[in-house]
Amino acid sequence: MRTVALLPVVAIALVAVAGCGGSSEGTTTTETALPPPGSATTSTAPSGIRTKACTDERLDPPEILVIGGSCGQGKQTVTGWEAKAACYSPAGASRFACTVGKLRCMGIETERGIAVNCARPQLSISFLSRRG
Repeated sequence: MRTVALLPVVAIALVAVAGCGGSSEGTTTTETALPPPGSATTSTAPSGIRTKACTDERLDPPEILVIGGSCGQGKQTVTGWEAKAACYSPAGASRFACTVGKLRCMGIETERGIAVNCARPQLSISFLSRRG
């Protein structure tokens, strides 16, 4: 049970690490160093839980990291978050939160956009949004 409780913490750490560093123009590598979209990895999730790197071309970079769910759930969460006025950053705030479906989402302003993590027990979805 402790492992499941750590999922949101792990996902937030992943988003924070993905937000660090600079970009290099003219390269074809992704800034977040995620595996190819749609692939499953075992490096960031507890035993028995799958991590997927998914794409959504509306995002820049277009990656969504899904732990314990599907790419469809990831895209649906991005759509819900982008459409919900309550998920916009209040003036002067660097951190904020809202609810999308059954997920609680936290946004953190970074130089590259808003690092977003939406989570509930056994599911975590992270992405970088340019809107604010």
